[in-house]
Amino acid sequence: MKMKRSSGKQSAHYMEYVLVIVIAFAVSAVVFAGIMFFSIISRSSEIKQLEKEREQAYEDITNLFEQGSNTLTYESKSYCETKDIAHLEAYMQELTVTRSRDTALQALYRMGISAREISLMQNAKIASDNLTGREMWAMEMVALSTGMTEDEFPEGMTDRVTDEEKNLPPEEQYSRGYRSVTSASYFTQKSAIDSYVRDFIAGIMKYYGTAVAEATDPGIGNLLVLFILILVLAVLMIFMLMVYSRLEKKNAAALSSAMQAAQAANAAKSDFLSSMSHDIRTPLNGIIGMTALARDEDNPPMTREYLEKIDGSGHFLLSLVNDILDMSKIEAGKFQLHPEAYSTTDFLKYIDNVILPLCTMKDIVFSENMSEMPKDVYFLADKLRFNQIFFNLLSNAVKFTPSGGEITLIQKNTVLDRGRITSDFFIEDNGIGMSEEFQKKLFGFFEQENRQQESARTGSGLGLSIAKSLVDLMGGTIRAESIKGRGTKFTVHLSFPLCEKAAEEKKDENLLAERPDSLAGIMILMAEDNDINAQITEALLKKKGAGVRRAENGSEAVEIFSKSPEGTFNIILMDMQMPVMDGLEASRKIRALERKDAAGVPIIAMTANAYQEDVDKCLAAGMNAHTAKPVEPRVLYRVILSALGTVPGDSV
Repeated sequence: MKMKRSSGKQSAHYMEYVLVIVIAFAVSAVVFAGIMFFSIISRSSEIKQLEKEREQAYEDITNLFEQGSNTLTYESKSYCETKDIAHLEAYMQELTVTRSRDTALQALYRMGISAREISLMQNAKIASDNLTGREMWAMEMVALSTGMTEDEFPEGMTDRVTDEEKNLPPEEQYSRGYRSVTSASYFTQKSAIDSYVRDFIAGIMKYYGTAVAEATDPGIGNLLVLFILILVLAVLMIFMLMVYSRLEKKNAAALSSAMQAAQAANAAKSDFLSSMSHDIRTPLNGIIGMTALARDEDNPPMTREYLEKIDGSGHFLLSLVNDILDMSKIEAGKFQLHPEAYSTTDFLKYIDNVILPLCTMKDIVFSENMSEMPKDVYFLADKLRFNQIFFNLLSNAVKFTPSGGEITLIQKNTVLDRGRITSDFFIEDNGIGMSEEFQKKLFGFFEQENRQQESARTGSGLGLSIAKSLVDLMGGTIRAESIKGRGTKFTVHLSFPLCEKAAEEKKDENLLAERPDSLAGIMILMAEDNDINAQITEALLKKKGAGVRRAENGSEAVEIFSKSPEGTFNIILMDMQMPVMDGLEASRKIRALERKDAAGVPIIAMTANAYQEDVDKCLAAGMNAHTAKPVEPRVLYRVILSALGTVPGDSV
């Protein structure tokens, strides 16, 4: 009996331990679940706070700073232009009373962000103060030119003008003051301020992006393992899992919504860039086209010089538009290459025709050694983009090489094997070079090394990044070596399939040989709603002997063609975006007409819509070719002559 009672007590004793262990695990389950739950809630709150701080730093503070800086710029320039004392007083009000820039910096200090980001805004403030000194001097010069005395200056305006400058004639005082706030160096200083602000925004995005990423990493892997073990002994854990599951579903729904919003934003961005391309190219076509027509007139020497500068500026703006559109496509992963037969001989001609004149204009010695490049070998590549790589690299070398410098293009290690051609290209200059720090990011979008002393060298900062992206898309490699003050060397490695010369290319060459520059006897129907563009195109065509009849929209073009005798028109130039009926619908209707020439008359899209998808839409609608605005006369003549020998749907 004693033995039995002892066994019972021992069993009860063990049960008490088991009960304590079970209760301990149950309590642990509740504790861990509570920690987990409140960790998620806490992190959600932390994320919201970080997002709020980021939004404040990005929008409120940068906007406040730029508002103050831009106000000073606007008022100083306005005063130098108009001599209206109200602008001078408004300038001093912002500088001494409103103090938007100081308010922005004080807000940054209170946020407690990293010293690096604050230093960027401090640098922006210092650069802005330096610009303020220049503006104050310019306004004082203008004020003196109006007869204002120093006693009449607004409160806070300091004396920065020398005695010699005070004794200058009023006209000279005004001229010096006005030129100071409209010169290229002034805008370079202004650009330096914007650069600091952009770097600050990038730093803030990275700083808070990292903080948000750390906050959103719940680190619950280990907790889940413990949680599952405890779940075996605690029913309460099931409830916490349900709560966690609901929170996860909520987060997943929020993520899905954010992804949809991002996709919608990307679509809107694509639509915007397409619209921007059209809207900018249309007036550019007017500027470049009218300039080309004006240059053919009998102009005085100074007028010819002005027209050349207008033409250069117009083409520079066009290149910026093209770079931004290319960057957008590359960034969105939608950039596509369109390989075609391209000969090594044509590539060598391109280099001589395009790069050599750039070097000659700047008195730079350009030498090339392409002896290893076999002549008249055809390879399959996107000709336009292949040329763009070397144009971007070589024109960049011209930009940053001073007069009297040297640029070389060397091609080595060419191998023709297994149906491919592989080569290494070396582009080297003895220009200003790049710092080691900048070389780490030179292929990034919009990256430009901060060179205030190089104010004459302008650009979008996209040339090298686009070249790098194109090389990557072609399966090649590119690398840079540079020493500041001694020059830069780029090495490009590319490989392409070999191919036969395209039959279409032979046909185009024969056609152009027979009729190299004349459109005599050609009757053209031109559908164009923009009066200036129509005037330019008509003048270019009539200059080469063509007859032209204009339609102001697609519907009118269809009507004119359908009512004309068969064979009246040899070719149709069709804009894409027109009122009443667009060019695509008009082309489809013309092709559907029951007359012999409807199916065969060449139709060329001549439009500011320059995306590849626009080209595809044109061909799908029955057009023969596509040429983008602004219209280049030689390209237009070539496309017309080439299209006259094609059938519907062929691209030239």
